[in-house]
Amino acid sequence: MKTRRSQSIAIVMPDRTIPVLAVATGCLIALYLVLMITTIFFAAWQTQLARGIDDTREDIHQLEQEYYGAIAKIDSTDPSAVGLVAPSRVEYVVAARIEGLTYAPR
Repeated sequence: MKTRRSQSIAIVMPDRTIPVLAVATGCLIALYLVLMITTIFFAAWQTQLARGIDDTREDIHQLEQEYYGAIAKIDSTDPSAVGLVAPSRVEYVVAARIEGLTYAPR
């Protein structure tokens, strides 16, 4: 009976393979951490900006409420109570050309 012999080819690993892989792994871990920190920073920044926009909208809403309240108060005021009277007649000014006030062609 014949026995089979397995022949293996020995591949020699260079001496610097492990240190190069270790440095590459360290660089990838450092890059991962930097990217995670950057993601967290921009997420927090976006949240802060969104909160600022909401605060600004609330301020605008408050100013609008004050404005509409003032307009409602003016609209509800009786003009005769503050001394205003209706005009007895209405006159319109006719367009008059005064020399020296315009460069428009005649």
